[in-house]
Amino acid sequence: MTDTDAQRLLRELQADAVSVFEYDAAVSGILADELPYYFAEEQSAGQIADRIQRRVQLYLEETRR
Repeated sequence: MTDTDAQRLLRELQADAVSVFEYDAAVSGILADELPYYFAEEQSAGQIADRIQRRVQLYLEETRR
């Protein structure tokens, strides 16, 4: 394989690569809603984690059918 072929193959692989990370604005919104309560020391990390978990789980159940 020539250097030119290798560069072309690399470009093709990069163009076809898919990220395993999927950004979800709704989940980010849930985090934005809940985290200020933790940083204001109004609720513990455990309480906030439970609330986030419940909300994200509900969201996923409603949208991933």
